[in-house]
Amino acid sequence: NNSNNSSSSSSNGNRSSIKNNQNYHNKNKSGGVDENDKNEASKFTNSHHRHVLEKEGVATADAIAFEYAADQIENVLLGKPDGRFDAELLSDHERWIEAFEHVLDDGNGFLYGVDPVDPVEIRKGPRRLRAEEEEEEEEEAGARQVKGVTEKTATAEKITISTPKEANEANNPGKNPPIHAPNNNSNLHRAGVVVDDYLPYDIDAINPGYPNQHGNSLMTINNKVYDISKLAPGGDEAYRRHGLKNCTICHGCDHTLEMMASGSVLMDSYFSHEPGGTPSWLFRVRTPRTASGWAVVKIWCIPVLKVKQRGLAMCSPSQVFSQMKVLLAQQKVTHACGLGDVVPRVWIEPLNGVIPGKGYHVRWLGLWADIADGVSVQNLQEAGNPRIKPPVLIDTLSNRVNHTQIARAAVFDLLMTQCDRHQQNLFIREDGQISLIDNDQVFTTAWRRCGIDSLILPTTQKFTINSVGFFYAFKYNDKEKLRPSPTSPLVLLDYRCHVPGGEIGRNFPPSVEMCMRNFRQMTVSDIKKVYGFPDNDSALALKQRSTDMLQYGFEWTLLWGEPVNQPNHRYKYASECCNMQYEVATNHYRCKEPYRPMLDMPTRNPWHGGPWVNPYNDTGAYVGGIHF
Repeated sequence: NNSNNSSSSSSNGNRSSIKNNQNYHNKNKSGGVDENDKNEASKFTNSHHRHVLEKEGVATADAIAFEYAADQIENVLLGKPDGRFDAELLSDHERWIEAFEHVLDDGNGFLYGVDPVDPVEIRKGPRRLRAEEEEEEEEEAGARQVKGVTEKTATAEKITISTPKEANEANNPGKNPPIHAPNNNSNLHRAGVVVDDYLPYDIDAINPGYPNQHGNSLMTINNKVYDISKLAPGGDEAYRRHGLKNCTICHGCDHTLEMMASGSVLMDSYFSHEPGGTPSWLFRVRTPRTASGWAVVKIWCIPVLKVKQRGLAMCSPSQVFSQMKVLLAQQKVTHACGLGDVVPRVWIEPLNGVIPGKGYHVRWLGLWADIADGVSVQNLQEAGNPRIKPPVLIDTLSNRVNHTQIARAAVFDLLMTQCDRHQQNLFIREDGQISLIDNDQVFTTAWRRCGIDSLILPTTQKFTINSVGFFYAFKYNDKEKLRPSPTSPLVLLDYRCHVPGGEIGRNFPPSVEMCMRNFRQMTVSDIKKVYGFPDNDSALALKQRSTDMLQYGFEWTLLWGEPVNQPNHRYKYASECCNMQYEVATNHYRCKEPYRPMLDMPTRNPWHGGPWVNPYNDTGAYVGGIHF
């Protein structure tokens, strides 16, 4: 219930949501909605819910959980998006049960759920306790351990069925699939690879062609089947909440959402964090799953504008789901290859809270991640109050930075076919440790056709921007912009400056070499199944990249390995700049050793790779990818 009255009782059968949604239910009164219909539906949701709970010896459900669940069921029973009364759904007991089950046991920690085998029966599930009850529970658990007695929290009985379709055929022949159909694909052994369930929520499988009662695809997360619309509210969310009050206090929320920290202190300077260009929302939320006690949560498709956001972005739950699949697959690959020290851990978990300052109630699955400490290297270079002095900046990027992690980051970006490693996506801490964030444009899933693009890898566009400047790299027609900019100190992050002899070759970390050998031996279908990729193309990209890196080495793969960049994004080598000095007179950074920036640019459109269509001449000098 998205109102200030969400915690009120429903002793008279008239819940606050009925009052708040009166206009919604009466919108098409001529279509058959009247007071009797609504009252009967309200009595149905209340009396039936209490009846089945009383069978278990429970007088009433938790007030907050019941209010939320009953309101959601009421929306299913009383109306569709067009506001018409759905008498057929109301009279269809089994469809009501499915809707009831979908609401009460969708991962938000409700007390009871409908048994998928016998929908008429109520089963007990894991219970989320209030703080004081949790303390009492811990004390009791400690006492039981002293006595040598092991007692586990009662959980719902599992069904050994692997897919929603199999669950449906076994338990409800000829009917829509139940919402909860555990699968047994979470631990798979392929080519000597063991994929552990080390994350709290992990997408194991999807059955994209098998719709549930709402016509949407299902996904399985930790033996629970979810509607993919739970990843995002969908296009009708703003309409469905039209007229409801915003929350000032959330009764029944599980999380207190906080806006991301406005800045960080590094080397005695304060850095304001960049706002970022994504329309998705990011929040800080407390969690016991991280060492810091905090996580960052990304939520897609919220129909609320952020500051300075011009318009709502396109929203597709299926695309959000695919992106989450890629990130979780990458997480498994990262874990298998032992590269977790340079990448924050990510997982999927329900979020239930109110946006601060907006009053908007978010209650969907979100992408959770460890918070990356430090500041972005772009911030380090351009911001800071007071500004970081140039000699300190040079020393940080060339000496204090963790050289081993830069080399591992280079291997990570190439192996994952990373295509968005720009200056805001590499964080550095005061002790030199680094973190790679926003790792979703990988495995050929980027917005443009791309094989690799990273500021630490020469011959890529983002590296070239630091070498000659953005406007020169993108071939702007302006006298000032046509000249290359002074070299950025960020070229000091060139991986060649941080590895012996300036090259990696086949000298990969043992854990990375072992996992790449496994990827090379596995079939594309096995890689997809074991690691949870959304499609064969992503799995193929990992297999091909592993094969090339093992057979030909790092540098060859950077230039020629598949998947490969388009010609317009294949730049010639610039010589490395590993020692730099700052000239006070010109306010420029200069490379100490003889340095040859690559001023020749490839032909064609530098954005998306199409033909040159601008009214002025293409300043490109060569077809990319032929000579380096």
